[in-house]
Amino acid sequence: MAGEKFQSKGTVFFNGVLLARCKGAEVESQKNSHDVNTMNGGFEGKAPGPKKHIVTLNNVIPVGGYEVNFDQIFKDNEVVEVVLVSGGRRKRFRGELESVRETVGIEGAAEYNATLESGPPKIS
Repeated sequence: MAGEKFQSKGTVFFNGVLLARCKGAEVESQKNSHDVNTMNGGFEGKAPGPKKHIVTLNNVIPVGGYEVNFDQIFKDNEVVEVVLVSGGRRKRFRGELESVRETVGIEGAAEYNATLESGPPKIS
């Protein structure tokens, strides 16, 4: 429709800290179901598994230093909370960091990405 407005900006909180330099967050929801194969029938269908949500945060690194010490949190196996606010909804995810990745180069801002796995989010 002409003139329709769309949600464009979101907000990300990591353990209660606003990630002001977060470029974006991605959430991938997975069914995590398993194939059921039998000796006589072969593939018989799917067995449901626990739902899993993978949250990836894409954060630029300010010259003054990191907003959150992802390396230390990863090393300490801390359980963290990520809250994504978008479109008037808050999605709250809890889990451990599964991976961290730092990217540096000469053509753009350095980035630090963190990924966590969570069960279903609490939505409010």
